[in-house]
Amino acid sequence: MRKTELERLKKMLIEMRLSIVMGEKTHSIDENSLESMEMPDEGDKACSETNQKLAYRIIERDRKLLKKIEKTLLKFDEGTYGICEKCEEDIGVKRLKVRPVTSLCIDCKEDEERMEKRYHDVEEE
Repeated sequence: MRKTELERLKKMLIEMRLSIVMGEKTHSIDENSLESMEMPDEGDKACSETNQKLAYRIIERDRKLLKKIEKTLLKFDEGTYGICEKCEEDIGVKRLKVRPVTSLCIDCKEDEERMEKRYHDVEEE
């Protein structure tokens, strides 16, 4: 992979990290104020609870992504970014542009998904 592509991908990851961190600040939830709200209408209460659950899920998803980004940025420092963790072959640039936090090449990811599908199919029987 060319140095300019690596730099571009690293910049993308840093921007993603900044976006998540800034988003957490704007989406932070004051749990005490949410729980203490009294809503006489059951519809309003249900809507508020649904919004709270959605906000928590978004925050949790962003935290997981942030951990992946941090792990990926460390790979740049180690010189292992863009190398599949399973087969140790290069991950395609197109794949990295679409999913810069990926740790598997497309072939290994497809193998992993097939194994998961087989496992779930067996569980359902």
